[in-house]
Amino acid sequence: MIGDRCEAVLKRVSRLSDRRESLARRQVAVIFHVQPTGLSVTQNSILNQRQENSLICLMFTSWAVLRISTADTADRWTIPQLVPAVLHLVVAVLFFNRNPWTHQGNVASIVCALPSFLTGGLAINMAPAPHQWHSFAQWLLAIGATGAVTGMFFLGRSFAIFPAIRPIVTRGVFQWIRHPIYFFELVMIAACCAAGGSALHWGIFLASVAAIVIRIFWEEKTLVKSVDYVAYSQSVRFRLIPGFW
Repeated sequence: MIGDRCEAVLKRVSRLSDRRESLARRQVAVIFHVQPTGLSVTQNSILNQRQENSLICLMFTSWAVLRISTADTADRWTIPQLVPAVLHLVVAVLFFNRNPWTHQGNVASIVCALPSFLTGGLAINMAPAPHQWHSFAQWLLAIGATGAVTGMFFLGRSFAIFPAIRPIVTRGVFQWIRHPIYFFELVMIAACCAAGGSALHWGIFLASVAAIVIRIFWEEKTLVKSVDYVAYSQSVRFRLIPGFW
């Protein structure tokens, strides 16, 4: 009799434990995307990323519109005036539709990306007025912009400004160097410096090279946490300049 009661109590405890475990699993499923390989980013994180991407999309779109609408009549439809506007629009579209990250870079990698924005902005702002650019500088800018947009096109939904792990892209221009967009960014900065022509302009170019090298170094500290990127870096040896580095 006592044995039957003990057995009944044990069964009740077992059922209660199973219910608690089932409830815990349901709670985890609500908070996380459960995948065969484990837990990924939270649903709230994905939602927040999409909201941030939408805001950044609006920001870049407004910059593109302002770039054209506030330009002088003599400069409005020149290559130096149009290129930044087009780049802003392309970035806006990519932000609107990009994949969420699965691993984000640390604070150091983000901070080390900032100097390249500063030097690039200086090169653009210190360049002469668009209608004063000579033809070589304009064509060099157009080539750099075309290459950058091509790289962005192949990067697609994996596009990012700050270091983060998204699906790795290995096709198109990414089969030759690992950071083709940075290479063409330097081409555009060189075009701005060629338009100015002074020693100060070329000093900014050299600072831009150093800033992008540092940015790549810290960015890859994040990217190598992806097995796919490690395999990609083994097949594509050069980071920025084919045959050199």
